Amino acid sequence: MTTKQHIDTNAIIPPGEYLEETLEAREMTQKALADAMGRPAQMVSELIRGKKELTADTALDLERVLGIPAYIWMSFESTYRLALAKAKRVVSSPTLVITPASPLFIRDGARSGGYTTTPKPQTWQVVAAKSSRRKGK
Repeated sequence: MTTKQHIDTNAIIPPGEYLEETLEAREMTQKALADAMGRPAQMVSELIRGKKELTADTALDLERVLGIPAYIWMSFESTYRLALAKAKRVVSSPTLVITPASPLFIRDGARSGGYTTTPKPQTWQVVAAKSSRRKGK
């Protein structure tokens, strides 16, 4: 029986990091890749540094030269862009702080008809905190 395990990470990895690792594993230079793709070396450098977005055309060129399917490169790019958008949204929205709520009061009708407290807090309350990000940034 196989068990699938989902690992959620906060790492934001640009597709250029995967490209750089691929080049290192193949002992290929950025210049050699650029030449094989028919692209400027600066484009490859910017892609690796995360300065340039990986387009569908670039993914097709990488597939042709490196043999790694274009959909893999596009997946790296879309995952990276989605992670950036999520990170931006988290920074720009208020932080939620979850704290233990006051102990619950439960009706103790069997004993005295009164109320008693639970031994431990049984609920949690969400308290909205102001964002630490300054407006205008």
